[in-house]
Amino acid sequence: MGAFSVSPGDLFTLLGAFMAAVMAAAFVVRAVRGSSVNYWLAAFLAVSATRIVLKFLSESDLILTMPHAWRLNYPLGLVTPVLIYLYTIFLLDERARFRPRHLLHFLPVALLVAYLMPFYILSGAEKIAVYSGASASRPGNIPSWYHPAGVVYSIAYFAWMAWRLRTFWRVNRGRKLSKYRRFAASWVAFVVGGGGVFLVAAVISLIMPRSHMSNYYVFQVLSMIMIVGCFRLLTLPDTVFAGAGSAPKYAKTPLSDAERHAYGQKLAIAMKEKALYRRDGLRLADLASVLDAPEPVVSQVLNAEFGQSFSEFVNAHRVNAAKSFLNDPSYDGYTVEAIGQEAGFSSRATFYSAFKRLTGSTPTQYRDSLGRE
Repeated sequence: MGAFSVSPGDLFTLLGAFMAAVMAAAFVVRAVRGSSVNYWLAAFLAVSATRIVLKFLSESDLILTMPHAWRLNYPLGLVTPVLIYLYTIFLLDERARFRPRHLLHFLPVALLVAYLMPFYILSGAEKIAVYSGASASRPGNIPSWYHPAGVVYSIAYFAWMAWRLRTFWRVNRGRKLSKYRRFAASWVAFVVGGGGVFLVAAVISLIMPRSHMSNYYVFQVLSMIMIVGCFRLLTLPDTVFAGAGSAPKYAKTPLSDAERHAYGQKLAIAMKEKALYRRDGLRLADLASVLDAPEPVVSQVLNAEFGQSFSEFVNAHRVNAAKSFLNDPSYDGYTVEAIGQEAGFSSRATFYSAFKRLTGSTPTQYRDSLGRE
């Protein structure tokens, strides 16, 4: 083994592994805070970081200093698409819960570990002998078809993720989604797109003459995707992930689709006819009283039927009311702040913030655009 050196490409690869490890820890913290879906993302990032480091060790021959780490990349390669797939299905569907059947996704991993077990139980010296070719026996030798099959395996999972994302948009067509739901969909789209880039690189590495090194370049592509994705995630507050895949407060009060839809209609009618949003200090308990239902049930209805939290739901109605007042000439003598109070907002800052977020302009800009004196 020659002198140890690290190329710029290696440094970039290891930086990707480091970022993945840091984000794995960050998402464990977020999962502990209540967003349990982030355990899947943390596991994916941790496995990805491990795979990148193992690939570096193998390509640099440093694997000889820790031979027991050799060939661990193979089962981890099958784990990666499973983890990111499970993460996305729980991220897109807040009602999804872990079931024993989800463990079936890890069956190919278990079979591969069983196949490689004769190699894994060798001593370090025996593994070095196998690595250097000094050993006549090659227990657990990887067949030539494994790598193409692995690429097809990964493509299948990413295609499955793309189908899930397409289904999500089809089901929610025409609905106003919460900030969390919009982010969930955009993040899954990024993962699918990044995975597509990685898989294209993997296919190219299979057909290139120098497949050994080109396969390492694939991991550099993976590192690049990891860095971009991690920096994006670092900019997001914990509130974006609030409730993502968590056991919601209404988990013990499940509703059928028909019951949930009926409650949703009743709530929409009450908000329109009774103008509940104009009440000062409106609380979730007030909506629960109108529906004659527990507060957890109201939370479930708001989330599933309207894709909004309580505050998002109420503010949306208040902004629509404010727009109606601003469009009504009989309110021309009112100040903008008075319009906000009429709509139910308790403060000017909340009114302006909600109005601009939902319409793209401030109330004053909106009134000026009407062209009335």
